[in-house]
Amino acid sequence: SRGLGDVYKRQVLTGATFEVEWPREPEQVRKIRSHFGARRFAKNWAIGQVKADLDAKREDPSHVMVPWELAALRKRWNEAKGEVAPWWAENSKECYSAGIADALQALKNWSDSKHGRRRGRRVGFPRFESRRRSKNRVRFTTGAMRLEPDRRHITLPMIGTLRSKENTRRLARHVANGNARILSMTLSERWGRLFVFLNYAVRTRIVARTPPPGVGKRDRAGVDLGLRTYATVADSDGRITEFPKLALLQATLAERRRTNRALSRRIPGSRGHRRARAKLARLDRRCVHLRREAVHQLTRQLVDIY
Repeated sequence: SRGLGDVYKRQVLTGATFEVEWPREPEQVRKIRSHFGARRFAKNWAIGQVKADLDAKREDPSHVMVPWELAALRKRWNEAKGEVAPWWAENSKECYSAGIADALQALKNWSDSKHGRRRGRRVGFPRFESRRRSKNRVRFTTGAMRLEPDRRHITLPMIGTLRSKENTRRLARHVANGNARILSMTLSERWGRLFVFLNYAVRTRIVARTPPPGVGKRDRAGVDLGLRTYATVADSDGRITEFPKLALLQATLAERRRTNRALSRRIPGSRGHRRARAKLARLDRRCVHLRREAVHQLTRQLVDIY
């Protein structure tokens, strides 16, 4: 698989996200769902194997455990997949590798938290993913991964070509000129929509940022994220600048609270319940984008001035 070791010198590792349309062909939709389920199955299988090894080690200290490494667990999966998952050939091998990698990351978080190497609240032993609570996604690092020349379609291994809702020019032009290489593609579902995240390495020139006209570069600043205001910035010159909360975000949050209350009064499975859920998903998506835009605007101003 392609990784950081393949990144050439003078290249920057970055990413881009494109929303794609759900395919019209039922067979292609079935493939997408099958890849999501296969990743979840592989993750649960890996967690089950580690749990069985820990239980056996507790009963018999001489029991040899499979190392918590991707290569070792993938080798064990290849030995057992014919028995535990006879349908494995219907999906790309990448979805099983992605599931095992997710399980290993969850195990690492648990181990680091247990031994005091991880900050934050205590992390418990990984739990099995259910179909309802699972985050539908699958990551591809090999296979047919490309941006089509029309700059409106993205091709994924086994799944095929998906139409992008926006132009892929910002990345396709770098790939066409040989200035960028696609390292991986991640297909995910969120709010009932499909997104493709592309991780790529691109050659870029480092350009010195210049402050906006009329604003000179200042030395240092401290930023306090508050409750009444979005942020308060105090610099070394004694200036204090307050950034107010985004009014549009506050209005969207209020509308989300009203929609959530309306959803609780609907009968599950009814038409009104489905409409309320769809509206709540739209508001959630809007809140995420507004928060992201506010962060970009604030950090851009801080970088330009300080």
